[in-house]
Amino acid sequence: MLMLRNTLSRYLALGCLAAGTVLTTSCEKYLDIKPTRELLFEQGFDTPAKVDAFLLSGYNRLQSANFYGGQVQIVSELLGDNLNFTAIQGSGGDADFRQRQFSIFSNPGSNIWENGYQAIANANLALEAVDKNLFTADQATKNRIKGEALFMRAIAHFELVRLFAKPYSNNPGSDPGIVLRTRVLSSNEAAQKVGRNTVGEVYAQVISDLQAAAGLLPTQNADRATSWAAKALLARVYLDQNDYSNAAQQADDVIQNGGFSLGTPPESVVGPFRQVGAGQRYSSVIFQIVNQQGSDQASSLRNAFYNYFGSSVRLYLNEGPNSISDALRQRGGLRYDSLVVVNEVSDPTTPTPYPYSNKFRGNDAFATNPANVPIIRLQEMYLTRAEARAAQGGASESAVRADVNAVRAAAGRPADNSTTGQQNLLALVRDERRLELFLENDRYHQLRRLQLPSRGIAFNSGRVLPIPLSEVNGNPNIEQNTGD
Repeated sequence: MLMLRNTLSRYLALGCLAAGTVLTTSCEKYLDIKPTRELLFEQGFDTPAKVDAFLLSGYNRLQSANFYGGQVQIVSELLGDNLNFTAIQGSGGDADFRQRQFSIFSNPGSNIWENGYQAIANANLALEAVDKNLFTADQATKNRIKGEALFMRAIAHFELVRLFAKPYSNNPGSDPGIVLRTRVLSSNEAAQKVGRNTVGEVYAQVISDLQAAAGLLPTQNADRATSWAAKALLARVYLDQNDYSNAAQQADDVIQNGGFSLGTPPESVVGPFRQVGAGQRYSSVIFQIVNQQGSDQASSLRNAFYNYFGSSVRLYLNEGPNSISDALRQRGGLRYDSLVVVNEVSDPTTPTPYPYSNKFRGNDAFATNPANVPIIRLQEMYLTRAEARAAQGGASESAVRADVNAVRAAAGRPADNSTTGQQNLLALVRDERRLELFLENDRYHQLRRLQLPSRGIAFNSGRVLPIPLSEVNGNPNIEQNTGD
C-alpha cells in the first residue's frame, strides 16, 4: 500500500517538481504549492501510472515516521493520560508535554504538519488530473484514483485539525482550525496569504471528501484505501462530532457488510499488530500502514513504547489508581496479559521500572523487524456503534451489551449481561474503548470529545501543538495557537 513501486520511480522527479516546495524542502512554507501549470502539468499526468505515482508518494507521506509511522500516535498519547510522565526527565522533547508548553523552535508537531500537507498536495494534484481528463483510463480506474485522493486529503486534514486546533466539542463555528487546501493553486492564488478555516469548516470538508470517496472506491483495493476504510473513517469523524446517528449508521454498515471479523483470542489481541508487508492484514484491520524490509517507517513507533530492555523504554504506561495500567490489569483480559510488559523480557524474574506495552513491537522481541501499523480496526466500529446506540436511546440495552461483548470476547474477557441504564451503558462502552484502543491515537480525542480534562488541563485549552514557525512567519494571516 504505502511503498513506491520501483516501476513508478522514474516519475517521482517530475512529481517533486509538480508539487513544488511542498515536496522539496521543509525550509519553505508547506502550504504554498507552486503552480503546476508552469511545470508542464499536462505532460506530467498523461498516463494512469504517472498519476498513481503521485498517489503512492502521498501514501508514503502518511506512512512516514513523522505521521502514522509514529509521530501522530506518540504526540496524541503524550497529550492524553495514558503515559507515565514520572519517567520523563529533563526539559524539551517529551518533557514539554507535562504542561504543554511548547517551543516554536522545537515544535514536536512540525513534521506532522509538513507530511500532512505534503499528502494533501499530492491528493490535489491527482484530483486535478482526473477532473481535467489529463489521462486516458476506464471509469473504474478514474474512480479509484479520485476516491483514493479524496480519502488521503480527508484523513490528513482530519489528523491535522485534531492536533493543531481546539476540539469540535468546543466551538466549531468560530474556533480556528487549519488551512483547508482543496485544489492546486494558480500563481496568483499561491501568492495570497489566507488564514485558518474554522474547525467546523474543516470537519465539513473532511466529511464531504469521505462521502465522495466511499462512493468511488472499490471494496477491495489491495493495501490501499477502500470504500470500507472511507466509511469507517466517517464513523470516527461523526463520533468526534457526537453525531451519533450518522456514526452508528456508518459503523453498522462496516460491521454488517465489510467482511471483516474480530477473530478469536489470543490471536485477535496480538494479530493486528504482528503483520508485516504487503498483502498481510489481520481480519479485523480495516485500514493500515504497510511496512516491510526496505520500506519501514515505524521504527520510531516501536521504539517509543517498547524496548527489549525495560530500563531503555522511552514512554511507559501510566500507573496508580484509575490509570491505564490499573484498568488493563483489572479489566483488560488478554490485552493486559499479551500487550503489557511488567517483567523484563530479557529476565522474566526481574520487574520492569514501570509497566510498558509491546503493542507495536512487531513480530520479534527485539523490535528490529518491520511491522504494519493498524489505523482503523473493527473493534472501534463495534464500540462506536455501541456508544451511538446507547447515547441515542431507542436501541435495546441487550444490543449495546452485545457490541461490547463482541469486543470483550475477542479480548478474552467474560460477557457483561447485567449492565442497564443509559449512563451505565455509556460508561461501560467508554471504558472498553479505553482498554481496547490504548496507544492507538484515540484516548486524547475521546477526552476532548466528552469535554473531560487530561492531566488537569481543560478539554478546550489552547495548549495544542503550535503552528510551525515557518508558516506563521511567512503568512501573517495564519493565527498562532495561543497556548493559554
